[in-house]
Formats: sequence, structure tokens, C-alpha cells
Amino acid sequence: MSGELSIPLDIIEVIIDNLATIDDLSHTSLWACARACRYLLHRCRRHIFSSIALDANHSYLTRQRRKHSPHQIIKLLNRAPEIAIYVRKVNFGVCHSRSDSLPKYQELSEILRRFTQVQHLTIESNCRSFVGWNEVANCLQDALFDMLHLPNLTYLSLCSLHEFPISNLTHCSNLRALFVEDVTPASYTLPPTSIQSIALIEYSGGPGSSVFTDNIIKMTDFKNRPLFDFRDLSKYVAQCNCIEDVEIIRQILKTTTQLQHIDLHVKYPCNYGQFSEVLFQSPKSLRKMIIRRCLHDRHSDPLNDLPHQLIVMRDRPNILEELEIYVHINVDVELAPNNQWNELDKVFNPPGWSCLKIASINIFTGIYWKVTLRKLVWTPQLPILLASKNIAYELFVNNIKTNTVPS
Repeated sequence: MSGELSIPLDIIEVIIDNLATIDDLSHTSLWACARACRYLLHRCRRHIFSSIALDANHSYLTRQRRKHSPHQIIKLLNRAPEIAIYVRKVNFGVCHSRSDSLPKYQELSEILRRFTQVQHLTIESNCRSFVGWNEVANCLQDALFDMLHLPNLTYLSLCSLHEFPISNLTHCSNLRALFVEDVTPASYTLPPTSIQSIALIEYSGGPGSSVFTDNIIKMTDFKNRPLFDFRDLSKYVAQCNCIEDVEIIRQILKTTTQLQHIDLHVKYPCNYGQFSEVLFQSPKSLRKMIIRRCLHDRHSDPLNDLPHQLIVMRDRPNILEELEIYVHINVDVELAPNNQWNELDKVFNPPGWSCLKIASINIFTGIYWKVTLRKLVWTPQLPILLASKNIAYELFVNNIKTNTVPS
């Protein structure tokens, strides 16, 4: 009887694909398979090199964070050019350009231009502060500009960039997800040609992005039509830090008709009532809502007017399935039972939440965690919610699931 075991190649490929989903960040298992058989090499490389990180100061290949010089990467791509085609996700860290590093920047730009199948692109500062776009080497600016116009690019993340030319985004016609944090836009002039509208499915406007968001809302083509189309937006992450942010967020919420997931972070002096008309009174297709409140003032209420707005939402037709409430306490303050917490419990009185399955409260105590935890002599048990047979209620304190707050 033969000791050989024959497995169809298509089954082996499925095994490799499944292995890639559970392998560690260093791809230990995939590397072992790649070395075991030449046939498996190419299949494993599809996953090993699907995501890479490059840095204008230090170069990395794959998620191993193992440093490679740009010259080494070019040699590898020359020896195995198919690797460049496998790359689907690129994270590139920009920095202030230095004249003595120009040859390295040229090599990096050559590497970037070889990645023609990129779907996810992240451009971020590799410093601890902003990097001005005009401080990035010209050759890298040009290479990144070309990547922004790749036909397969659907995801773009920008972080800690100053004076970023948002006119570079005008030809990202297939872009579906845009994430922005600490980015200021440069003044722009759109080309007097026909530009296809960019229909976003996901948008995240993180801290320091309000001016950028305001600009893309106002961007129009030569026929005065909105360049960025938010009507089919499915997921929206918004941070409201000041009164000026309120109207920007309201504009997007007014436009969207397909919103299913919202993550709204509201800071003092803003409140939830400012979004009542466009969010709580018209939940539309919303299925998941994450509400975050940051407490910096000893006299502020951590829930603000949230219970009232949720009651407004409950009493209207809705299909909400998940509700998460985060309270970040960044000041030494004593929390005690009050009318707001009692009102929050009443929110879950039936009827009104025919689809709601999960409700959670998450309390973070920040820098004063030891003092605050001692003062949390009570826990928002919410008896009505606890008694619900249809809604699963969870309480977390500093990411620890609990039924009682530690004394």
C-alpha cells in the first residue's frame, strides 16, 4: 500500500487561504508552507505580501516590521516581480525631506510605482507632529499622487498632514471609504473638466478634521454638482469638539439616506439635542449607534440630554439593533445616581425597540481612575433593561465586564 497522500491542489489553495486568516502578524505558518514546496510559494506570497508598510526613514516589508533598505526591496521585486501585484494594502509614513536622503526617496518612489493593484492606502506622518505636504520630497509626492489615481483604490486614510492638496482626490472615482484625522487642506482649484462624482460608503472625520470635512462637502464640479456624494453613506464616524463641528456633521446626516452605522463623539459644550432633527427624530435605516461622551468638567452631566433623545428615537419607527454608550471621565468627580441615569433606564421601556438586541454602557475613568473608582460606590444597574428578555445588557468599567464596580 502506497504511503503517499494525494490532496487536490484546489483544496490545498483553500487551506492556505484559510490559514492566512488565522496566522500571526509575522506569517509564521505561511512562511513555513512557502519554504516547504515551490508550488505553495506563490500562493503563500499572495497573503504574505498583501499588506506592506513603507517609511520614508525606515523601510519595512510585510507586517513583520523587519527593516529592509529600499535597495533590498527593489532587488526582491526585480527577482520576483509578481510580488508587486500581490500588494493590496500600503501604509506609507511621510517625513520632512532631507537633501542627503534624496537617493533613498527616489528608490522609494520607484517602489511605490510598482504597486499597481493597491486597494487600501494609508498616508500618515511618521513623526510625532504634523508633516507639511510641501515638506515631503517631490518624487514621493508624485508617486503617492499616482497611487491616489489607481483604479482599484477604494480605501484611503490620511493622518497628521498639513496643507494636504485635496484636489488630488478629484480623480479617485472608485473611492468608497475615506478616513481623516488631524489633516488640514491646502487651497485648491479644480480643473475645468468633467469629474466623476465620488460616492462614499464610509467616512470618518476624526479630531482635527473639521476644516477638511467642510471643504469636501463644499467641493463641486464645473457644473456646480457636489463632488463627494454622501447619499449612500453606510458608516459615519464623527467627532464634535466645538460648535462649528455641529453644522458640518448635520450637513452629512441630512444628506445620507442609507446610514446603518454611526459613531458619534460629542464633547462639551456640544450636546446630543443639536443632532435631534437629523439623527434621533429620523433614524431611517440605522442599525448600530455608538455614542461617546467625554467628561472634562466636574459640573457636567456625563449623559447630557442623551436619554431624552433616545426616547424620541424609541417612539419613532426604527430598526436599531445595537446601542453602545461610552462615558470617558477625565476629571476627578464623584458619580452618583441621578435623574439622567434613571431616565436612561426608562428609555428601554417597551414598546419601541422591536429590533434592539444589544445595549452596553462603557465607563472609562482616565487619569483619575484610582480615585474615581473608589467614588463609584454604585453601578448603573438599570433594572428595566436588566429585566428585558429581548435585549442583552452589558456593563464595562475600564474595559472589564462587570456587574459591580470595584471598591
